[in-house]
Amino acid sequence: MKLSRPLQYVLLASVCATIYAAWIDLNGDTAPAPAGRQTRTAPGRPQPPAPAGPDLAHAATAANIDPTNAVDLFTAPGWRFDTTPAALPDGPDLDAPATPQPQRPAIEVAAIWRDANGVKVVVNHGQATRIACDGCSLPGSWKPGSQWNGYRLETVEATGVSVTELSTGKRLPLEAT
Repeated sequence: MKLSRPLQYVLLASVCATIYAAWIDLNGDTAPAPAGRQTRTAPGRPQPPAPAGPDLAHAATAANIDPTNAVDLFTAPGWRFDTTPAALPDGPDLDAPATPQPQRPAIEVAAIWRDANGVKVVVNHGQATRIACDGCSLPGSWKPGSQWNGYRLETVEATGVSVTELSTGKRLPLEAT
């Protein structure tokens, strides 16, 4: 295998850099590097003082935080369940039956446009998109009477579409929002 001259130089330089890095690693001091930034000073010059971290004790007293009244966010879990019920904070009653929220259909109208050939409606179902139109010649379009992702297109109107959910047989009028 023949390598070009510039590629040979690059290969030689990378091998030399790898050997140099391994040599520095072997001959370096074995003390762990400090967590902060390292700076070097010239010999004979005094070392500048290390930057001080935030004074958390001063910050706690300045903010008037009482350590005895502090909340433990990371409590250790116990092995036994508490036999006495803890005081629940004021909020919704957890034992009350939940009122069902009306579910939005998984299919929705994204856009409507009209041109000389009629009305075209863009319909989204999750990440899939189709163009619903009546009597158009668009490839891959969704025409009345055809099925797509568990829905059958019934009508295409100027305000949206009407579809039937095949699993329930429920007719859903979808309008642009």
